[in-house]
Amino acid sequence: MKIAEGRSGLVNLICCPIVVLGPGKRVGMWFQGCSRHCAGCFSPHTWNFDESFMMSLDDVASRLNGYAVFSDKLTISGGEPFEQEVFLKGVLEKARKIGYRDILVYTGKEYATIKRRCKNILSMIDVLIDGPFVQECPTTSIWKGSSNQRMHILTTDAELRKSYEQFARCEDVTGSMQVIRSERGSYIIGIPRHHDLTKTIEKAIKEQ
Repeated sequence: MKIAEGRSGLVNLICCPIVVLGPGKRVGMWFQGCSRHCAGCFSPHTWNFDESFMMSLDDVASRLNGYAVFSDKLTISGGEPFEQEVFLKGVLEKARKIGYRDILVYTGKEYATIKRRCKNILSMIDVLIDGPFVQECPTTSIWKGSSNQRMHILTTDAELRKSYEQFARCEDVTGSMQVIRSERGSYIIGIPRHHDLTKTIEKAIKEQ
């Protein structure tokens, strides 16, 4: 595989619009592959490092460029984006060049660890939500899966910082979910707030 070279990487999904993982209508990108395997993870289908999900950096840039006419906001999740560091850096560079001005990234790694290893990557991220999902630590904080996770507002854009500081105090008690469809099938995305996935699915479909 060419993951280490950064010209290709494993990508589960790129789609738009996403309205449940960050403010406003956004482009969403999910990396494929995660070695953490958190108990109770809502996205175990993104765990395997499956080569059938290989996508070139140029193809990713083309998709992001096409969606940029609808939104300049991007949410990156997974899987674990920082298990493909070189590819992630390339994606962020392309996104910034295209004109994305609000980039939110989810990671199961800790901010301090990333800061030691990847300062050059953090400089291209506006907001980082860090920490593994811990099933025993429920939360209603907006866009977070468990209470140990933290929202790090890194942007130097004063207006964007103020916006996220306001959102950081918000709660999402019921869990906003969304059904999206792609060439690979249908997906339910968002942060579920209860363990009854049947109810989660029914609620997400009903809200479409």
